[in-house]
Amino acid sequence: MARKRSVGVLVFAVLCIVHSIFCICWLSYSAWYSFHHRQTLPAAQSTLGGVLIVIPGLLLLCWLVFGFLVGGVGILRLKPWARKLLLCTSVAWFSLLMCLMVFLASRGPSLHSSERLRDLAGWQLSGTIVFGFLLTFSPLNLFYWAVICFLTRPRVKEQFR
Repeated sequence: MARKRSVGVLVFAVLCIVHSIFCICWLSYSAWYSFHHRQTLPAAQSTLGGVLIVIPGLLLLCWLVFGFLVGGVGILRLKPWARKLLLCTSVAWFSLLMCLMVFLASRGPSLHSSERLRDLAGWQLSGTIVFGFLLTFSPLNLFYWAVICFLTRPRVKEQFR
């Protein structure tokens, strides 16, 4: 007998898959843009600096894409490991983005006036960019928080047994 899947599980599975596809598109565009505009990027002044910035970012995004794509397909099939994968990925990304948001909110306005930062990076982090980051990260954090809250509900946990 097939297990019954609730509408909420279906909706969150589709949202996770769409989120991972969006991340794949953004990752592809970022790689293309970085390749074609590498002379104008601040990290391009130092090849080692560019590699040290890009590689960890790519690995984190690949983990995000893998976690949400595989987890989304897995929760469509009501696999217990998929629920755990989505929970771990959401908790990790929620924590990471919260730390980044707190850092940008507390240090952001003073970062653009730092002469050392302008000399090192070759560009200026303005208050507008910080506000844009906060506006971008807030909906993402709400999504990760919703995934965490939904997948830890007792009725949802029952479906994965």
